[in-house]
Amino acid sequence: MTSEQYDADTELMPSWADLFPFLARTPGEWTQWMSEPLDVDSRMAPAIVKSAAENAIDSFPDIPFERVFPAIATRVDEIPWDLMDTRATNALRRLGVTTILGLTQRCARDLGDIRNVGRGSVLTIVEALATTSIELMRETSGSWVRETAPSTSFVFSPVKEVRSPSSRDTDLRTIAEWHCLRGEPDANVLGMKGLEGSPSQVQEAFDRLKGLCARDLVNPSEFAPALILDGFIASLEPRALEVVRRRLFADSPDTLDAIGQDLGITRERVRQIANLAATSMTGNLLSSSTGIDDLARAVCNRIGKMSSIENLLTTFPGLRDEVKAVRQPAWRVLDRLDNAFEVESGWAAVPTVAHAREMTIAAAAELADSLGLVPVTEIADVLGFDLSIRGQEFENWISFVGLATFRGQVVATARSIPDWAAIVLGAEGRPLALQEVLDLLPTERAASSVRNALAEDNRFVRVDRDAWALADWGFEAYTGIRDMIGKAVDDHGGSAEIESVVERLTAKYSVSASSIRAYASSPPFDTTGGMIRRSTGPQRAYMTPGRTRRLFRQKEEWRLRFRVVPEHMRGSGYAIGTGVARALALEPGESRSLPCPSGAQSIYWTGIQPSLGSIRRFLDAAAIPPGAEVFARFGDDGTFDLEVLPDTSGLIGIDLALALIGATPTDHSDARRQLAVALCLDSEAPWSSIVGAARDRGDNDIAEALLATELPDAGTEMPMVSAPLDDAVDEILRLL
Repeated sequence: MTSEQYDADTELMPSWADLFPFLARTPGEWTQWMSEPLDVDSRMAPAIVKSAAENAIDSFPDIPFERVFPAIATRVDEIPWDLMDTRATNALRRLGVTTILGLTQRCARDLGDIRNVGRGSVLTIVEALATTSIELMRETSGSWVRETAPSTSFVFSPVKEVRSPSSRDTDLRTIAEWHCLRGEPDANVLGMKGLEGSPSQVQEAFDRLKGLCARDLVNPSEFAPALILDGFIASLEPRALEVVRRRLFADSPDTLDAIGQDLGITRERVRQIANLAATSMTGNLLSSSTGIDDLARAVCNRIGKMSSIENLLTTFPGLRDEVKAVRQPAWRVLDRLDNAFEVESGWAAVPTVAHAREMTIAAAAELADSLGLVPVTEIADVLGFDLSIRGQEFENWISFVGLATFRGQVVATARSIPDWAAIVLGAEGRPLALQEVLDLLPTERAASSVRNALAEDNRFVRVDRDAWALADWGFEAYTGIRDMIGKAVDDHGGSAEIESVVERLTAKYSVSASSIRAYASSPPFDTTGGMIRRSTGPQRAYMTPGRTRRLFRQKEEWRLRFRVVPEHMRGSGYAIGTGVARALALEPGESRSLPCPSGAQSIYWTGIQPSLGSIRRFLDAAAIPPGAEVFARFGDDGTFDLEVLPDTSGLIGIDLALALIGATPTDHSDARRQLAVALCLDSEAPWSSIVGAARDRGDNDIAEALLATELPDAGTEMPMVSAPLDDAVDEILRLL
């Protein structure tokens, strides 16, 4: 085609003939205006635009609009909806077209083939294109080409070169001819083999083909998933569109009742509309020729079993674009319309995220060894993760499903402290001190709770004072110094040299020689002349409950009063005195679990002194601070509980004494009997005996309270002074 380029600096404006050359060659009432400059506001503009639209429809029904109206061929603006009526607008939305660029790839016949679209709607759409072309032609008046010789081709084209299919075919043929010329007709025309030393025209042809991108071959907007999905949804009638926007595609769907009230219909009708709309959209997705169904299948293939949504979108970035009709990204719309996969909490899975989670947990359990561990590589292979590419994503997924990893292995079955302890010991392959176990656990735990858990689980054995091993390893169990001494004595026929036993036990266990000698000198052993024997004579006289300071007898229970110290807050156990043990019938070497509301409470006499296990949970639950006084309550039925001593700052005399033994200071008529029983005296004991017993056992606070008031049988000769507290006793009680 012979043509001349208009100078951009000239003031020559394009004419109607430049914009609609096909109309200029067709005689009609518009002919006299064809040479006039373009002006959308001129009086003849409506007639010319209408005539151009009709001529385009009738004369070029199969020619894309980008050739009929080349002035808008490169525009990607939104279609000028304001130039169209509702019927025309809905027609384009049903076609999945929302931009000028997408529309210019269509032709008049495409518009006429839309269901329920007649010539009037097609004419409206084409007139809108023609009107838009006027301003675009004026804007680009310096970069257009005028035809100087008659031709059937259109006269306007953008300055930017667009390679045609014929050009690509020419390049392919150039390369093909070269391969044939050099004697390899079966060579790959898109491969580099055989191009060494080829002519420049062959190299240039290959470079052009190598530089091709998708945009060079098709119009991107015609295949944009967000635009196509927007067309599916926008084709719904307004009420259905409102329902699916608020129900099917909303992140937080409205209730059927709320939608029904807003639309003035029943909740059942809302349900019907939602179901019909979903069926319609899904049908369009599967039956359309837009490729969305292929995209959905490709998404499922890319997901495999599971994938993070971010990883998925790196392969399908177009799914990030918003579907304007529902204000959701395309991936979310596709997720809601296609039941083959599901997206939840940042993960995509086939068919659902819940199913993928269950499958992962089941696979881990099946592959786990006796400790519940699975090598990361094994489970990654089962789930389809390439760790060299998706290593971090795999770790995130394992964490998402609630599993953990430990030293390159997935932990399949750890649900408790003993489970994790078994894993830690198994991984180390040797006995560990309790602190070493604590350091390797994934979460912080109190030493006492871990120690108790190991002691109660038959998978573990204590092999030293503070060391644990797996029972399967076959180590001899460490059962305490007393038992070790007893075994040594029994192994030597009932009598063993103290130094020999000390040497044997200190070499095998982390116990001190002084501790061994102390145990060897206390029941059930006697050490005489350097020899240890089991005691055969009368047992040592232990402290009785009646002489045990701050231990009181109440109805069907014993109460031990003590002050809370920092050691209690840290969860440490503490000595309770042999008098308490005798009151509870606890013998040396025994341990017992007492039921209580917050779980079993341990009490044991496995050391030299009887002790009570940690009470930290009671203190935490009741927010009891250090320095507060409390009662440990030991029920005759074997139960245990903790009770705070009420505020005694305003109490004096008998009222104070009753409060200090854990009785209610109300009626004094029975006070003497209550105090006598609490101190393990006869219930008829006189006041003088009660005061004396309190002072003898070290409960001077009770004695002082009673001496500060006039007692019926005390008389005036009773000394009104209190004995000083024994410093050694105070120090022991402070440690309680």
